[in-house]
Amino acid sequence: MREELHSCAATRRGGQHRRLIVLTLLLPPFGRNTWALLTRAWAPAFAVGLLFPLAAQAAPTVGVRTQPQFEAALTALRHTGGEIDLLPNLYRRRLLVTGRFGGPLKIVAREGARVQRLLLYRTRGVSVGPLRLVPLTGDARIRVRASRNVVLHDLLVSAEGTRWSAGVEVPDSRWISIRRSTFTHCGDRAPNWSNCLLLRNRSYHVTIARSWFHDCYGCDFVHGRIGAHLTVRGSKFERALPCRLEDLDMRLVRLYLGKYASVRCDHQDHIELFSGDYMRFEHNEFGVYRRGGAQLYVTGESRHDLIANNVFHGTDPRLRGYHARVGILVGGNGGGPVPTFARIVHNRIYTGARRIDGYAASISISRAYLWRLPAAARPLIAHNVIGLLATRQPLCSGAKMIDNVILRGGCGR
Repeated sequence: MREELHSCAATRRGGQHRRLIVLTLLLPPFGRNTWALLTRAWAPAFAVGLLFPLAAQAAPTVGVRTQPQFEAALTALRHTGGEIDLLPNLYRRRLLVTGRFGGPLKIVAREGARVQRLLLYRTRGVSVGPLRLVPLTGDARIRVRASRNVVLHDLLVSAEGTRWSAGVEVPDSRWISIRRSTFTHCGDRAPNWSNCLLLRNRSYHVTIARSWFHDCYGCDFVHGRIGAHLTVRGSKFERALPCRLEDLDMRLVRLYLGKYASVRCDHQDHIELFSGDYMRFEHNEFGVYRRGGAQLYVTGESRHDLIANNVFHGTDPRLRGYHARVGILVGGNGGGPVPTFARIVHNRIYTGARRIDGYAASISISRAYLWRLPAAARPLIAHNVIGLLATRQPLCSGAKMIDNVILRGGCGR
């Protein structure tokens, strides 16, 4: 056995292998073949454990109950990363995470913990969740600022029963993922515009996956604009409905919104985005909205967006007798930029009812496509089930319609 070890030491030079040989002296003797297999399989792991002992250990976990303890935990984990457990308490003061860490950082809120404000600023490699975000003394927010590689998962975001709002904001970050989260009642009685998820145009590579947005009064579920690469996949959107002005503090509504105070409760879309290149909306399910533009509303300067394999429902058993008007709206009616090279393919769009202005179709596009853009840049609408197409223009002439099944109406004369 010792001759084999000396031979191994002679043929494999370097500090890593000398340490490995010392370890083997503590092991029971094996046959030549068994020892060779174990050496090949375990040598990398042994080397990591010897050269980077901190990496081989389990990441530390620190439990906290207050905002000062949270700051102290961040300092303690700065060089190693690890997990911070928010123990049951009401976290009214802002929790701030900034700077880099020596390893991944996890923030986990235990049952009974309620967080009002969390700011991730100039950081990376951070995951948050499970976590319950609720207003305690004011509006509740998770803001992800100037950061990258952040995962928000298993969130419960709600302002139900309060006069404040709750939501997530991503103004200027990259590679942000929101997964398996629930957003509901994000600002039913808030005096200002309310959005469950607000995006800004300096953000890139944002993913929303397997999340549930439901029952919000006077809000958009997803709102704003993005630089490029938004993906919304496998999520469900249900019941974006009007709030009631009599339930709001109109003095504050007028203070925040000015001349727009009277339309505070006319702002309900599931998704409303004003710019963003290479956005993808795939395998989602859309329920009803009321007094808004559409279930999925994309306008402004936007290129190469894809809307594919989604289901749009026009009715809801909880809202008997009501039928949502428009499933997909691409481009506004003003003179501004409109999306180019958009593709709407393989969707089932059962939504469709006559609007107050007389328009009756499941899909609405800007009239600018009739004259302002070349044919190649117009929307491609192919292989869909379309519930209603009673108003033929501008859809039939302004888009490339290929092999769609139209349940009511059509582009024929």
